Amino acid sequence: MPQYRIATKADLPEICMLGEEINELHHLAWPHIFASTGQPLRDYEHWLKFVEHENAIMYVAVTAGTITGFVTVDVITVTHSLLQPIRYARVGSVGVTKSLRDQGIGKELMALAEKWALDRGGFELRLDVYSFNEHAIQMYRELGFDVISHSMSKRMSPNGA
Repeated sequence: MPQYRIATKADLPEICMLGEEINELHHLAWPHIFASTGQPLRDYEHWLKFVEHENAIMYVAVTAGTITGFVTVDVITVTHSLLQPIRYARVGSVGVTKSLRDQGIGKELMALAEKWALDRGGFELRLDVYSFNEHAIQMYRELGFDVISHSMSKRMSPNGA
């Protein structure tokens, strides 16, 4: 049974390794967007901002002394002339090691992120998920997430082919 806690700077090398496992799934699906794996510490600075920033946090799941899952979340306030002002929490990344998926770790991490956001005045929890990641989409639906927009892309080539 995993234990859940706030990540520390000392956890970052292990988080980088797990991040590589998650990135591999994305790279295999869409190599034209996601960087190849093989350099886990490349992402150290990316993960560090969720450990050291006052408006962000990273929770980890630890199983038998090993980090087996993580979630990152930060609070954002948006004011724009075309939109109502809103303060929301944005989940940046959720990852669970492949061998322990479908055991509730991701859902528990998301519950921690939601509680953290509520405690900081978050009005809603938002995230982006790529359309190929049906496993994650299903979990988010089970957690009550709805689609609020569609981001679309068209790959182009200079010769029109």
